[in-house]
Amino acid sequence: MKPATFGSGLRYALHIVAHPFDGFYDMRHEKRGNLGAVLLLYALFVESVLAMQQYGGFLMFDFDPRSYNVLRSLLTIVLPIVLFCVANWSFTALTDGEGRFVDIVMALGYALVPAMAANFLGTLLSNVVVENETDFVGMLIGLGVVWSGFLVFAGILTIHRFTVRKTLFTLVITVAGMVFIVFLALLFGSVIDKLIGFVTGLITEIRLRS
Repeated sequence: MKPATFGSGLRYALHIVAHPFDGFYDMRHEKRGNLGAVLLLYALFVESVLAMQQYGGFLMFDFDPRSYNVLRSLLTIVLPIVLFCVANWSFTALTDGEGRFVDIVMALGYALVPAMAANFLGTLLSNVVVENETDFVGMLIGLGVVWSGFLVFAGILTIHRFTVRKTLFTLVITVAGMVFIVFLALLFGSVIDKLIGFVTGLITEIRLRS
């Protein structure tokens, strides 16, 4: 991958944040943006959440290193991202959505940029503000989340060429699909666990009788 192409993919995030509908349209139809850059943005978003959890000021974030599990935190950040992409692609593939799986991945990655930036900035500010200024930091982080949410909406609407109503319905179904996938995974895991227990018990019983 050429550095210029990678760099232009990173800079394109600023264009999408400022001009979401044009930005996502060009990303889908004019091949703007870059998947490698998007993957870096995902990594930075994950790091922004981990940094906020671990290094945020004690007035706003209650961090206990004795009970903190970085793998569990990673799972709670990465899993919803993966589930959203899979669930949205699965549903839109059945409802004439024009976006490909890679378009959904890229749209979500670019959409998370405001939340990522707000997390990093909020983490820094939370270490220098006094107690009566913490609401300002919380509002800043919340604004980043809201803007990212709007960008997700704009991205899904644009890459699939849906109406506003259909986009809202799609997002609701996507969340429901995420829950359903988790339910199936837990159910499958439970069945496998019981099957392993049964086979292990059966082998033990055979050994004891032989």
